[in-house]
Amino acid sequence: MYRANSDIRACVRELQNTAGKSGYKFRKWIDSQSYYKDVSAPDVEKILSYGKGFDYLKNQIVKHITISENVFIEKLYRLGSMNIVVGLRVLDPRYMSIISDTNYNPIRYIYQDRKTNQTIRFEPKDIIHFMREQDHDNPMFGLSSLEGLVSDVFGDDKASIYNAMYFENDATPAMIYFVDKSVTEQSEIDVIEQYIKDKFRGSENKHKAIISPSIEDVKTIDNGHSDMKFLEARVFTTERICATLGVPKTIINYTDRVNIGNSDNQYKKFIENTIRPLERFLEQMFNTLFKDINPNVEFYILDEHINDLDTRSKIARDNVASGLWSRNEAREFIGSSFLEGDTEMDEYTVTGSVTSLTMALSSSTSSSQDPNLNPNNIPA
Repeated sequence: MYRANSDIRACVRELQNTAGKSGYKFRKWIDSQSYYKDVSAPDVEKILSYGKGFDYLKNQIVKHITISENVFIEKLYRLGSMNIVVGLRVLDPRYMSIISDTNYNPIRYIYQDRKTNQTIRFEPKDIIHFMREQDHDNPMFGLSSLEGLVSDVFGDDKASIYNAMYFENDATPAMIYFVDKSVTEQSEIDVIEQYIKDKFRGSENKHKAIISPSIEDVKTIDNGHSDMKFLEARVFTTERICATLGVPKTIINYTDRVNIGNSDNQYKKFIENTIRPLERFLEQMFNTLFKDINPNVEFYILDEHINDLDTRSKIARDNVASGLWSRNEAREFIGSSFLEGDTEMDEYTVTGSVTSLTMALSSSTSSSQDPNLNPNNIPA
């Protein structure tokens, strides 16, 4: 499906290019994860830059989790050591088999390496398998979201072939040519047939006329192109693919019924409902992979997709003013680092004067009973 359909490839490409495009950092949580500070992690950084680098590793993960809902990552060890991880390799899930016990615990992974034409057996500790949705019929694997689109995608592929063949064979199959009765040899009929094909076939010969003494009559079978009606079905297939993968049509450069207002909203929805959950999944994956290598740091992806700093700053100011957040919590919300060593930044403060209705009524009653505050006792 990924090979046959250009819309699926376009959606996957946009997911690859958008997720994690601003890079990543490492952070260390302070004081029981109440706040964090950015730190360096050269040991983890070295693993991420192994081979073709982080972007290639990330793009392979995004492709396989989107298409098959399965990501198999092999730990690459230092030569002569089975404890020191030096890199990671994403394996093609099409060629992976799993042997498990009755409780679905992996016993061994078997991979058919197409490059070396070898069968490789892995121990469970050497492979980490990730999925977002488990297949209820086969719990060892993930359930691909594309499974419900099989007939649509391959029907779309056939429709495009039918449309292409119409123009390739234009007018030839829609006619019956009756040759002159004097033409009796099959070889002569074949020559006439080839002559007609050469003169009529192809879109460049559309509506072309011809006069030949060898042809006695022409009967039109169908002068319409019903195959082009598949175009509406193809549009529907595109919409289903985009809805399934969470990528709006505008993101993959479809411009029908698009204006400035709804394209901006669709991009925000794409970031909020598709990219950010995908990035959280990537963070969980990498932190799972690195928990035994450097458990003191946490991998996180920089979220700089939408310039909503003004909106976030207003929310932060309002929550600080109402006492819901400390100033450090507000700084974290807008993406700034904590200010350490300043205890006032962790305190909850209230700005402005707020009086409850009970206090207001009580104050009003006290004022009316105080003769010094009663306007009727003020001398003229």
